[in-house]
Amino acid sequence: MESDPKIGLFTNFNPGFVAVGLLYADQPNEEVKAFEPFYKLGSLLPTAIPQTKGTLLSLAQVMGHKQEAQNRAIGTVTTKVSESLYFEVYNAWIETIQDLPAGAVLHYAIQPVGKACIQAGKAKGGNVMGLQETPQCWWVFTCEWPKGECEDAAAQKAVDSIVQKVQSMAREKGLLLDFLLPNFASSSQKVLRSYGDGSVKLMKELAAKYDPKSVFQNLQHDGFLLRNSV
Repeated sequence: MESDPKIGLFTNFNPGFVAVGLLYADQPNEEVKAFEPFYKLGSLLPTAIPQTKGTLLSLAQVMGHKQEAQNRAIGTVTTKVSESLYFEVYNAWIETIQDLPAGAVLHYAIQPVGKACIQAGKAKGGNVMGLQETPQCWWVFTCEWPKGECEDAAAQKAVDSIVQKVQSMAREKGLLLDFLLPNFASSSQKVLRSYGDGSVKLMKELAAKYDPKSVFQNLQHDGFLLRNSV
């Protein structure tokens, strides 16, 4: 990813299997060499989605899934890249899912992000998210359970527990980054604060200039807002 900014991937860990999404922002005539280690895995299962040359629209359509009537809790952590941390998080996840109530499923995904992403943002004038120019991983932990089939508090506790464990492990290794991706964050996480003091100051200044009466802060029902996420 650092040598080829066109590479994109994600890894999703589920009880019983691991799903890997291999993406490339081009239509090469040959196999992407960076993906070869995945193709050579001895534990490789049948491909869930056949390899294809498509567009962002076709990707979204293929990745979409039927929405079922169930509850969902999420939480996120951002870290620097570390192979040893991958193993520690996996072991912590295995430990956490042992105490899940019946019917609940806890899975997690790792989305690596290269420096090219941050550099592109800076080249376009900067990014209010305060992303550090270093290879990093955006983690999301998701618990899903059928409505009424288990206690919501127990499922939420599982997500909170694994998030706290990962934060602690990453902090001890000097790998923890402040940034919290809003797409992956829980409502209790302070997303805007994670962008850094400079970004928060800038957002408040712009809000005071363009929305001095805080119309959008007060009428917006919920979300990551300056009134509740810093």
